[in-house]
Order: sequence, then C-alpha cells, then structure tokens
Amino acid sequence: MVIDGEPVAAVAAECGFSDQAHFTRWFRRAFGYTTGDLVHAMRQAGSD
Repeated sequence: MVIDGEPVAAVAAECGFSDQAHFTRWFRRAFGYTTGDLVHAMRQAGSD
C-alpha cells in the first residue's frame, strides 16, 4: 500500500496500528529501513 502511494498514516490505520509512528517502528524492524526510505527509493527509481 505504501508503494502504491497510500499515505503512511492511512496504511498504519488499515493494518491495525495505533498510529503512524508505531507502524514505522515495526516496519523498520521487519525490513531494515523506514517507510520514508521506501517512498524515497521508489521516487528515485521512477525518475531514472
């Protein structure tokens, strides 16, 4: 959903997290980077 451009706060709520910060902490633990890092990388890949 993040890759599809959904706002991170909306993704967090949809996935049952209490807030965006909680979702981001778990995302970083699982993948080793933040949701912001992912969005930035996707934007860079799209502009190449």
